[in-house]
Amino acid sequence: MPRLPLALLLLAACSEYNLGGEKDNPQILDDTAEPECPPQIPDCEDTGETAEPDDTGEEVPRCEDLYFGAQNLDVVEACEVIPQTGTFTPVVEWSISTFSTQPAYDQVMMTPIVASLTDDNGDGDIDDDDIPDVLFTTYTGTNWTGAGYLRAVHGDGSGEIFTASVQLEGSAGLAAGDLDGDGVVEIVGATLAHEIIAFEHDGTEKWRSRAFTQTVLAYAPYPAISDMDGDGSPEVIVGTVVLNSNGTVRSPGNTTSRGSAGTYSSLSFPVDLDGDGVEEIITGNAAFDADGNELWRASVPDGYPAVGDFDGDGEGEVVATANGRVWLLDTDGAILWQQSLPNSSTTAGPPTIADYDGDGEPEVGVAGISLYAVFDTDGALLWWRPSQDGSSGVTGSAVFDFEGDGQAEAVYPDETRVWVFSGTDGAIKLESPDHSSWTVTEYAPIVDVDGDGQAEIVVPNCT
Repeated sequence: MPRLPLALLLLAACSEYNLGGEKDNPQILDDTAEPECPPQIPDCEDTGETAEPDDTGEEVPRCEDLYFGAQNLDVVEACEVIPQTGTFTPVVEWSISTFSTQPAYDQVMMTPIVASLTDDNGDGDIDDDDIPDVLFTTYTGTNWTGAGYLRAVHGDGSGEIFTASVQLEGSAGLAAGDLDGDGVVEIVGATLAHEIIAFEHDGTEKWRSRAFTQTVLAYAPYPAISDMDGDGSPEVIVGTVVLNSNGTVRSPGNTTSRGSAGTYSSLSFPVDLDGDGVEEIITGNAAFDADGNELWRASVPDGYPAVGDFDGDGEGEVVATANGRVWLLDTDGAILWQQSLPNSSTTAGPPTIADYDGDGEPEVGVAGISLYAVFDTDGALLWWRPSQDGSSGVTGSAVFDFEGDGQAEAVYPDETRVWVFSGTDGAIKLESPDHSSWTVTEYAPIVDVDGDGQAEIVVPNCT
């Protein structure tokens, strides 16, 4: 297939089987509720009645009997679900390269996000029952640090939803969340003037913050949304800047730590690292509270962070990457291990934490200028494969079990190709040349973007 020179999305359906299950949210159970049986198992219906013993005196097995705490249980055969497996056979579902508004702005060099923006089923609500939509920013020519526009398209490929009229930073990231409690998401981005801006779900401007400096936000910053203090009102976080849900400033941020390995992108995010019920902002070498107070600082440079439980203690450890190196930091910032990327890479992109090899333990995937590498739980190099990213050298990746066999695959777009590697040993499962990017810190998210119960890969492109 010839490369689409201005293509936005390359979506790959994993195969013709359901990897995502039902689209409805799973039922959340408490200690007193009797959960219903999974609706996809006809032999396991929950009639709402208690089964009585039959004439043989044997009790009829009920699916409710499978819901207990941590115990060893015998599985009732009628209630057992065997995951479907298959072969990774990607196909392009749809792509978009032209737009009706601001058509010259057709380049994408950021990570798209997915959210529901329209009432597709006509039930009066915009929620997870509707077909998801894809949001992204576009810029023109090669001016990735210049002006761009927020665009939204239907996740099933049926067309555009809107292009916002306000100019944004062309390769900056986006976040979506319900800021005002109306049940519908708002979209947050960054302007060329280094303001943080929020849009309603239809693309109209909701609010914008005061301007910050580029040294506080970085080029191509990525916002995050979370209720950090649990008061029912979310905060917006960019670097170490914290805004209230109405755009007013709670913490002005700082220039010494923002979740960035140099010039490109602030990728900080909030998480309850120590399990005390209050979230902290995690950067590449420090943690802050919602008011901007520094909680700890590690003796490593700032970088791109990720969090996972590497020692099974129920608390998070921080993986940070910068300058061709990877660190694992404890909950208090102490260095647990550090490694250099192979192949003499002098850069390191945002880390991806996942169980790559199916051993039940977290591993770390990192891309550099000329490779993609995976490190084991203890920091030992598991495997690496050559790639090409001489532009930024700091692109990201995503991990998913496409074949349903319990073995993950890593999806990594570099400058010229989309790679899919076996998580176990790095064997190449896909090498698609139908891709190009100047690269910043973007990656290809894996999500059911059209509501069909299958996972798609959403790949941004620029020429």
